Amino acid sequence: MESDKARALRIVQNSELAHPGLPLVEAFLNDAADGDQAARYLLQTYADDGSGTNLTRFLKDWQDLQRLYDLLGAFTTSFHRDLLKDQPPENQIRNHWTLSNDIAIAFSRGAIKLEKLEGTEYDILYNHIGGKSPPFYQGREYVWKCDLIDHSNSGVETPNPDLVEIHSRFSRALKWSEIATKINSRPCLRQSRNTDCSSFGRTISTIFLALWSKFPDSIRFQTYRILRTIGYRLYGSTTTGIQRLPFGMYLKHGPEFHAKRHAGEFNALKVVGSQTCIPIPRPIDLLLTDTESFLVTSRIKGGPVGLAIDECSDEEMQRMAQDLRSWVAELHAIKMDKHPKYAITNATGGPCLDYRIGGDPVGPFHTEREFSESLQLGILPDLVHRTDHRIVFTHADLNMRNILVNNGRISGIVDWENAGWFPEYWEYTKCHFGVMYSKRWLKMIEVVFENKYEAELAIEKQYWAYNSAW
Repeated sequence: MESDKARALRIVQNSELAHPGLPLVEAFLNDAADGDQAARYLLQTYADDGSGTNLTRFLKDWQDLQRLYDLLGAFTTSFHRDLLKDQPPENQIRNHWTLSNDIAIAFSRGAIKLEKLEGTEYDILYNHIGGKSPPFYQGREYVWKCDLIDHSNSGVETPNPDLVEIHSRFSRALKWSEIATKINSRPCLRQSRNTDCSSFGRTISTIFLALWSKFPDSIRFQTYRILRTIGYRLYGSTTTGIQRLPFGMYLKHGPEFHAKRHAGEFNALKVVGSQTCIPIPRPIDLLLTDTESFLVTSRIKGGPVGLAIDECSDEEMQRMAQDLRSWVAELHAIKMDKHPKYAITNATGGPCLDYRIGGDPVGPFHTEREFSESLQLGILPDLVHRTDHRIVFTHADLNMRNILVNNGRISGIVDWENAGWFPEYWEYTKCHFGVMYSKRWLKMIEVVFENKYEAELAIEKQYWAYNSAW
């Protein structure tokens, strides 16, 4: 039999609430002390005349806390509700904390919460909502604890654990409420992005790069090494083998066996840049020694869509889907050589590097049948893809890290090392690869690809369950 909470969640998830209405209601139901009690309160108190539930009215009350006393009792318990009512002065003093400013702000906005362990010990947890974690939490993702005990020997009482629990339960709703306020306080659609493919600045850059490429390799290598050191001091480094440089550049560097990988990406950027208007990094330089490989590209302003997606409005998500659908169509329109030796290849015509398949390059493949057979698993001998798809140029790693967003618009697509010629479904299934929890991302991907490759995705998911590089 369906529980009250499950029924309420089903009703909410089938509704058409403007973002972030859905996660706000889900926070009320999932984080409540008794989810069934919270669900009954929601369904009964906010029933409308049409035997449905007025979720818009509930959201207003939940965000504004206009029905604070009743809502609190439904969300926590009557004990917790009464605890907050008419606190005596000594208890108010007891629950005043001294925190650093940045942590106090994060705590008050629900970015972090405390989860009780033993005695006065707590885990400090970050609610992964609404973008990049604050600097004070970075590097503490796995173990960050605190002990709410008086270390001064002054007899100061510890904070009331019941109040700490109330905050912990409220924290996600607090964070989503802050996001709702941000979305509602700005224009429906933020500043548009310039997609002009033929600017004067681009011409100047082309001339400069042509001149720079005439310098000896040794001078260019040494210049990039110096810039790498400066870039590390200016910007730090978060990803092995990738360094932001001054003057609007990025460097991918590694041992000599990365040369083919870097060459594949360099060539992919040249092909896409010459035949489409997709916003991509400009390929600047490709260098190789006996021990090192350098790929230098321009930098694109923006951050990963995975960090921005929570704070984007529904209108912005719709526009992103339209842009992405247009650019995928441009990619698929890129022409292959008239008489290619292989059908499935990387951007240089060589082996394909794809982490869905493995860590080492595979192929190239003469036909789609060869490629499909290479994906088969012995444990699933009858499971195989069709072999009559169009072969199209593909990014092959369109995920929430590689699509950049600035001011509510897609500003660029990066990391083209996996790009090449693949069956037309490959782009769609790779957008799902490794994604489990981001409903908004997957909903956008369905709009982009118009649900064309559901059968292929079903096959891929069975493969992933048994054999994945991740």
